[in-house]
Amino acid sequence: MFDPTSLKVRKQIMGLLLNRWGLTCMGILTFQQILEASSTLWLVKLVETIASHQNFLPYMLLYLTSLALPYIPGCIALIVKTHWKQEAQRHFIHAFVTSNRNNIGEWNNKAIKEEKLSILTSEGPSALQDLIDYVWELSGYVLSVILNILALSIVVEPLFALAYSISVLCVIAIMKG
Repeated sequence: MFDPTSLKVRKQIMGLLLNRWGLTCMGILTFQQILEASSTLWLVKLVETIASHQNFLPYMLLYLTSLALPYIPGCIALIVKTHWKQEAQRHFIHAFVTSNRNNIGEWNNKAIKEEKLSILTSEGPSALQDLIDYVWELSGYVLSVILNILALSIVVEPLFALAYSISVLCVIAIMKG
């Protein structure tokens, strides 16, 4: 019934992930993660100014702001994610109705009817919700790690990013091998 290797299914999944709600959500999530990663920069600058006995108040305020401000785009992204889930649900119902429109005879078979109703009312929506949540969480973690490594590379040591990249490639090679 569900073949993930089929071109049609792949297009549907890509349409689910790359619609305007999904892209908007990912854009806001990226902005939020950039704000969070900037706290690393401000913290290093704060420590440098304290160590050199200069006025540290501007960097302290920037640091605290970079800790508090990401909650605003985070809340907005959660609202957009809810719209994304609702749009996915509407698209799923429309696709289900379209694919079952000419199969009226199947609805007389109790076993097939129960299977289709289960897919329509519980399994399908749950799978969509879980997929969107998974993409959201994975994207957040990946962006957080990458942006924080970049921030550390900027303020501490540029070779840090290179060493981290090499270690990630080695882990991928070991897992594939």
